[in-house]
Amino acid sequence: MPASSPPTRRVVEVVALLAERQDRPPRLNDVVNTLGLNQATAHAILAELTAVGWVSRDPIDKTYALGAELLRLVGSADRTRHTVHAAHAAAHAAATETGYAASVSERLKDTLVVRAFVPAAAPGLTLAAGDTIPFEAPFGPAYAAWEPEQERRDWLERSGITTATHRARIEQQLEATRDRGYSIEHLSPDMATAIPAMTRMQTGALSESVRTRIDEVILELTTSPGLGSPSNPAEKYYIGAIAAPLFDDHGRTAFNLCLHPFTTLPLPEVELLGSLLVRAVTAIEATSPDPADP
Repeated sequence: MPASSPPTRRVVEVVALLAERQDRPPRLNDVVNTLGLNQATAHAILAELTAVGWVSRDPIDKTYALGAELLRLVGSADRTRHTVHAAHAAAHAAATETGYAASVSERLKDTLVVRAFVPAAAPGLTLAAGDTIPFEAPFGPAYAAWEPEQERRDWLERSGITTATHRARIEQQLEATRDRGYSIEHLSPDMATAIPAMTRMQTGALSESVRTRIDEVILELTTSPGLGSPSNPAEKYYIGAIAAPLFDDHGRTAFNLCLHPFTTLPLPEVELLGSLLVRAVTAIEATSPDPADP
């Protein structure tokens, strides 16, 4: 077992004391006497915690209490836990109602992490909590769609695809995602596995003509230009995933609630599934703890 760190333990003890004494905030001498610290050590710990916002000091009565920054972090953790639990329950409900697999993912910087997975009624795609996917085009459009322009460019550039045609089509896809409120993805599990290798081939090709051909194949696999306004409503499209975003306090997508049909569907059915997901994430956001609450 690793040896404990006395300085770290003292910081933990000070924070724990302030949490226990929220109804009776202690002064410096109270901290010293309760925890058996010398005054210089206690003062140094409280001063550092105050500087980073984890502790606040009342200038009138000289008492110390938990600070706004620490309370914000605790509140954020509570909201994240609430969101994951609620989204997992919504994924179960969506999978039960539709018969399709469902998942919850979270974005952590340039990686998408599976937080929950509910398999389909019939054997098919299997994911597990903790599985990761690189956040790069074409993966994660329901995250990228609401990113600032530079973040969207970075998402595209991480994929290695540089042709103007492909960029324009992906931007159209992101715009359509924002308009409808959910993403529609066309990759099958096999395609999803093949795309990273194909993009590496595209960027490493020795001639422009080869790069163009590979890019055309990737473009055809990942986007469906006619989906937004089909001439025949009964026409079917292969749908790999439909994902609705869950936003954080800054209006950026932190989680996705996703259905994985992996079958061909007519647009009206796709829209029904998308609406189901949007209603679910709206309900989750409506019941999320308010970050302004203590």
